[in-house]
Amino acid sequence: MNYVTAAMELTEKAERRLALVVIDMQKKFRTKVSDERLSQLITTINIASDSFRAAGRPVIFVKYIRKSEGHDYEGEYLDDFFDGLW
Repeated sequence: MNYVTAAMELTEKAERRLALVVIDMQKKFRTKVSDERLSQLITTINIASDSFRAAGRPVIFVKYIRKSEGHDYEGEYLDDFFDGLW
């Protein structure tokens, strides 16, 4: 690969429209994952979100708004995202 080709590839990558999409990180989808593991996942999502925002890229949170069967989370605000996500 020559320098011109490498420069063109870098330019193409810089022009891509990238976004971070976080899907269904809601309390009603809490499975039997430990509190520690859930905290690690939330931290990882927050780090990725910060990186995308710092690069001027959008961060999109998607929420499932219908009733969900078969999940063991009981409590109010089932549709809310897990605490600590930003």
